[in-house]
Amino acid sequence: MNKILPSKNEIKPITNVNSTFYECGFNQDFENLPFINKLQIINDLVRQSMLPERTPNPVNDKETLIGDCYTSAIASIEYMKNLNIGTNHRLVFCRKRPYDPDNITSRHAAVLVDDEEGNTYFYDATPYVGSNYGKVLPDQNFYEHYEIIDNEKSELIFFLRELIYKHNNSLLKLEDIPFYTEVVFESIKHQFLNNYTSKAFEILARHFDNKFDQDRYIQLSIQANPYTKLNPENKKFRDLRSRLMLNQIDVWKEELNDLILSKSNLKRQLELAQNIYQEMKVMNPCELEKYVQIFGQKIPMTSMTPRFFKEHNLNIIMIKPSAYYAGVSATIHERFLNRGNGVLYEYKTNLTDPTPITNITPMLFSHPLGDKYQRAMNGTSDVILLSGSAKDLYRTKKQLRNELCKNLKGREVTWYDGEKILWHPAVTNLVHSTDNPSEASMHFMIGYPEQQVMTRFMYPNPRLEEDYQL
Repeated sequence: MNKILPSKNEIKPITNVNSTFYECGFNQDFENLPFINKLQIINDLVRQSMLPERTPNPVNDKETLIGDCYTSAIASIEYMKNLNIGTNHRLVFCRKRPYDPDNITSRHAAVLVDDEEGNTYFYDATPYVGSNYGKVLPDQNFYEHYEIIDNEKSELIFFLRELIYKHNNSLLKLEDIPFYTEVVFESIKHQFLNNYTSKAFEILARHFDNKFDQDRYIQLSIQANPYTKLNPENKKFRDLRSRLMLNQIDVWKEELNDLILSKSNLKRQLELAQNIYQEMKVMNPCELEKYVQIFGQKIPMTSMTPRFFKEHNLNIIMIKPSAYYAGVSATIHERFLNRGNGVLYEYKTNLTDPTPITNITPMLFSHPLGDKYQRAMNGTSDVILLSGSAKDLYRTKKQLRNELCKNLKGREVTWYDGEKILWHPAVTNLVHSTDNPSEASMHFMIGYPEQQVMTRFMYPNPRLEEDYQL
C-alpha cells in the first residue's frame, strides 16, 4: 500500500487549466483545502490505485490494494492516519439505501470519519462504478443502518472472507471445514453479516455427502439471505427489488434530463448517469457490462483502473474524425502498428452522439475543453488500446501530425455537418495519445462514460504517473 499511495509532500495541486483533471477540485495547496475536499482527494487516490477483486485474499489485500469495498475501507483508514487526516476513523458495514427493500442484505463496507470539530463524514472509496462509490458526503444519512466494526467483528469478517477466498481459489481443505463451520455459526448472531453467512453456508453445504445436511445448510443460507439464488422464491424477492429500483432510476433520469437540457453541472450529470447504468446493469448484467478480452482474461471495463493500465504498460491512441475526413486514418493506424505496438482492443464511436443508456454526450466528459472542441469531434473516432509507453506514442503522434495534411492547415473545409470549419492544429489534429495511466484509464472508456471508474473529476495519483512523464 505504501509503495502505491503517495506521501503528503507528493500530493500537489493541479494548476494548469488545460489539464485533463483540472476540475478535480484540487487547485490550491492541500493544507488549505476544506476538510471534505481533503477526504475526496484521499478517496480518489485509493480508488484509482486499486486492482478490483470481488473475492480478495484477506491476508494481504490491504497491502496489495487488490480487493473490494472492504479492502478500500481498511486501506483508507490506515492511509488517513498516516497522513494525519481526520479523527475517530470507523470501519462500518452499510445496509439499506433509501430505495432498497427492507429485507435487503449487504456486505458493503465504508468509513465514517470526523473532522476536528467532531462533524462526521461518510466516505466510500469502492473501486467500482456504483451509487455513491467514490464519494465523500458531509453526513451519514445515505444508508439506513450502519454497523461499526470492532476487533471481534473484524476477526469474524476476516475468517468469512478467507473461507470464500479459499473456496473460489480451490484452496479449501477438508480439515478446514470444522473450524469455518464454527466461525459461521458464531456469525449468525450478527445480522449485518447475513450476506457473508449465507454464502458461507452455501459453500459448506457442498462438503457434505448426505442430502439431509446439504439441505439443512442450504436452508440456513436462504434464511440468512432471501435473495440468494438457492431460494426457490428468489424471483419474487428480486422482482420487488427491481420495482423499487426502477422507480429510483426514473427519479435520477428526470434530474439528469433537466441538467442535460440546461447544459449544467457536468459532474452531477456523470454521477447520475453512472448511478442509472449501475442499477440497470444489476438487472441486466449480460446486456450492459462491457468486457475487454486481453491477457487471456475477460475483464470488465469498470474494473480497469489507472493502476491496471500502469502495471500492464497500457496506453490509448484515438484516431479522430479529422483523420477520417482527410483519408489518413489507415496510415495512422499502420504507423502505430509498425512501431511494434500491437492492438489489444479497439472500438469505433462518435463522441458527440448521446449514449444510448443515459443520453449524456461523451465528448463533454473527456476534457474540461470538451465542449469547445465538440463540433470537431463530430464523426467517427477509433479508440485503440496499445501496449507501449506514453513517450513513444507521443513521438509517433507528433511525427504524424507534422507529416500529414500540411495542405489543409489554415484552410476552411466543409465539415460533416455541412458547415465550414477551420483546419487548425489544436482542433483537427488527427490523433490523440494518452500521457499517463489516469488519462489512459479514462480515455479508454471515453465512448462509455457511464463505465469510467476514473473520471476527469478525480485527482490522479502522481505515483502512477512517474514513469510516463514526457
